[in-house]
Amino acid sequence: MGATRGIDWIEGVGSRLAAGGVVCVCLGASGLYANARMRQILKAGPWLSRRAHQFPPSRWKGAGIVLRDPSGELCPLLVLATRQRARHVVAEQDNSVWWCPGPGGRGVLVRPDGDELLYARPPFTSWGRRTRIEDAKKAGLGA
Repeated sequence: MGATRGIDWIEGVGSRLAAGGVVCVCLGASGLYANARMRQILKAGPWLSRRAHQFPPSRWKGAGIVLRDPSGELCPLLVLATRQRARHVVAEQDNSVWWCPGPGGRGVLVRPDGDELLYARPPFTSWGRRTRIEDAKKAGLGA
């Protein structure tokens, strides 16, 4: 009975270690997928300079940015990054950002003087797109 008593704790810890291992594998696989997606976008598209308006991250909208095409069309995007990384996407002096567009409105953003690439995608809902465009027009981007 003394020999089995020492093995009982392994059953309790082993299941937690296995679950932690599965979580680590899933996080690693999603990171590799995001890396491959960003590399594919960077290979396919040219880098374009755009005027932009950045929104502070909020609980409901997340970190957002609206780009202005030379034709005047506004393109709302969600920055897929932590709040610390997405805080200063737009250069303060000229409100510009470099944009590498990809398929489906997704793409990669970088500051003109920065070296950190950020992945961005359009908002899921029409409400999210509409409210960001309205906020950008109020801030003077659409003019």
